[in-house]
Amino acid sequence: MIKYRVWKIYVPTRFNTGGIIPIEHHNTWDKAMSEQVGGLTLLGTVKGMWTNEYSDMFKERMIVVMLLVSNERDIPNVIKFTKEHYRQEAILIIDTHEDAYIE
Repeated sequence: MIKYRVWKIYVPTRFNTGGIIPIEHHNTWDKAMSEQVGGLTLLGTVKGMWTNEYSDMFKERMIVVMLLVSNERDIPNVIKFTKEHYRQEAILIIDTHEDAYIE
């Protein structure tokens, strides 16, 4: 039995310039993440809003992805890669404090 920690990360559907992120770009991220962590599941698209430190309001659609993380030391690399890959100011990632098991 393999034990994982469940994290959720919110991936953008558009670049900050407003351009739609091509599916191929998402596929590259999916492949990199599946190699970095134990696995992932795309949970669907949601609409969200957030404010940066300058009080600028952002409204956007995001893809919620459940990550099965076998080594929590990988999380800083997940955040760094995701921010760079999608050219984002910030990335929302949530530690759900749930364990998952695959047998």
